[in-house]
Amino acid sequence: MELKRIFFIVFAVFILILVSCAKISNKDSDNYKCPDCNVILISITNVGAEHLGTYGYFRNTSPNIDEFAKESIVFENAFSPASWTLPTGTSLFTSLYPYTHGVMDRLKGLKLNPNATTLIDILKSNGYKTAIFSSGFDYRTVFGLTDRFDVIEISDKDPIVKHSGGEFFYDDSYRITVNGPKAIEWVKKNRDNKFFLFLQGYDAHCPFNPPEPYNSLFWHSSYPNNSQILSNECVRGYKAEDSDKYFAYYPKKAREVYSDTALELSEESIQYMESQYDGEISYVDNFLGEFFDSIEKEGILENTIVIILSEHGEMFAKYGRFGRAGTIRGTLFDDVIHIPLIIKHPKLSPKRVHNLVQIIDIMPTILDFLNIPIIEEAQGKSLVPLIVENKTVNNFVFAGSNYGRLNFDIYSVLSVNEIVRDKDWKLMHEISYLENGTIIDEYNLFKIDESGEEPEVPLTEQDAIFKRFKKLLSDWRASVTPDDTAIATTNVSEEFLETARKLGYW
Repeated sequence: MELKRIFFIVFAVFILILVSCAKISNKDSDNYKCPDCNVILISITNVGAEHLGTYGYFRNTSPNIDEFAKESIVFENAFSPASWTLPTGTSLFTSLYPYTHGVMDRLKGLKLNPNATTLIDILKSNGYKTAIFSSGFDYRTVFGLTDRFDVIEISDKDPIVKHSGGEFFYDDSYRITVNGPKAIEWVKKNRDNKFFLFLQGYDAHCPFNPPEPYNSLFWHSSYPNNSQILSNECVRGYKAEDSDKYFAYYPKKAREVYSDTALELSEESIQYMESQYDGEISYVDNFLGEFFDSIEKEGILENTIVIILSEHGEMFAKYGRFGRAGTIRGTLFDDVIHIPLIIKHPKLSPKRVHNLVQIIDIMPTILDFLNIPIIEEAQGKSLVPLIVENKTVNNFVFAGSNYGRLNFDIYSVLSVNEIVRDKDWKLMHEISYLENGTIIDEYNLFKIDESGEEPEVPLTEQDAIFKRFKKLLSDWRASVTPDDTAIATTNVSEEFLETARKLGYW
């Protein structure tokens, strides 16, 4: 009898422990709704996930973001639908793929349809004060997205300064520190209102020219500096097919001053540019540390959902490419579309999420957090089931966009670039429309290894996977492409387009 009694006591204690654990595990499931929470959305444009410490980068580029991530939900496999900011930023706020919203080409002056519903519109209609503090360009109001905010602080200054000697330089209007301090003051002023803040900067975008001391954090002044690459200019390049040499080009306006021929990039020059890129990231990280300290002292973070992300990353002599853009093979490699996504929610526990997520999922997730109905036209999904119950939301991620003729010799053709990817495989599809009328239609299959690398696999060796992924990609494209015309309309001023040409985008 005594043994039986002990058994029942032990069994009862065991059941109590299980119930307690279940309650703990369901805590997030019960409490994720935060209808009165503020939302701060921060974009550190052009920062790939691989260059942040919390994602395993070998350099200490992001100590403040890394500390923030320890108290947050870190998505290890978040992806963008395109390789540049205009289509991706529009997807972020509309939860639509670029094929659907149609804002894919500055050259045609594409602008978001005013009837399209955005996160900004929804939050405003639910009593939120909304504000944008941005470095501008692809987030300027001419594109029909950011003009919807209540408060608009966007750098409209042309960042190019042409000196009498003919050289081009960029001023600091693209830096997050220009409008960032204004954002801090706006948050403090609106602390008693429900608010939505979007803060963005192009610091890590080319040209990679961090201020002191960030320019020497990862490149000591005693190291030889390859002077062939000007730190005040963007370059794009590729590896020659018949050798291991990399070549790069300046954009047209800069070529008129510096060099109209291809520059051969040494290994040293590539390492130098990457060190400057990492220095830019550290500069942004330092400001974000100040930003978080300022609003935390005010107690604002106690009732605020904070999201850090990037629209895309950058390539440094990987898979035969330097830089990123449309009309070259491989613009949708993971170095470009694998983005950081970190969410700090005052009611949710920190965790790392391994499942696949997409940037179009962010808008539905925010609405779900705030207990606001998700619009039917949203193509993304709320990540709440993944966060609180570990339920898979996406079996695959997709990216795809049309790319116009850009201002670099290597991007001189029109193209379509798209991918479908799961955790193990990626199929890349690229169509190039050459000026002589030739159309090149090519598929490439890649196996994702444990380190995140993407070695190519011959299609003939994995014919079943290729056929399956090809159908997935085709079905997806058909489902997200409007039957008639894109949602976008054309109404961007010629003056703005000329500024873009000067910047070297075409």
